[in-house]
Amino acid sequence: MTLDATHKFNSELTAERLFGWHAALFPTGRSNRRSIAVATWRDASAGPMQVVSGERGRERVHYEAPAAAKLDSEMGTFIEWHNGDLQIDPIIKAAVAHLWFVSIHPFEDGNGRIGRAISEMTLARSEGTPLRAYSMSAEMYAERQAYYEELEAAQKGDLNISSWLLWFLSCLNRAMARKGTP
Repeated sequence: MTLDATHKFNSELTAERLFGWHAALFPTGRSNRRSIAVATWRDASAGPMQVVSGERGRERVHYEAPAAAKLDSEMGTFIEWHNGDLQIDPIIKAAVAHLWFVSIHPFEDGNGRIGRAISEMTLARSEGTPLRAYSMSAEMYAERQAYYEELEAAQKGDLNISSWLLWFLSCLNRAMARKGTP
């Protein structure tokens, strides 16, 4: 998935490509011993898609994604924006793309990993090469507690994503420093 994202960074992002990435993540159709729908948007059968933590009966809902009925429209808008030739700094675009994708949360599982692949793809586009001496995805994983906190703050906020953008840029800087990149 990540190799496809970075080595074919100039190829358009499409629903079919995202479905292929999702199928690569879950080739058995299972996630943590439960069956999931693979290579398709999530449906409404399981109810609202919520990001939850805590023990049973004392769960805390961190975020509720858009209803499954809206996914075709939401993902169509996202994909059109991502493929568009907008006058936006490509690094800012990578940050916004990640936040937007994981906020739509179109799959039953794997949204964060696919969102990070979209960020890697967008960063590769910004540099015009698939070869980079750093991994934004690895840095996000290393900083996952702060990552989840920043995502939650951005998703529950007032649409001002400045804090998320600052965190993303700082995380990118740390990823580059970790690999010795100036």
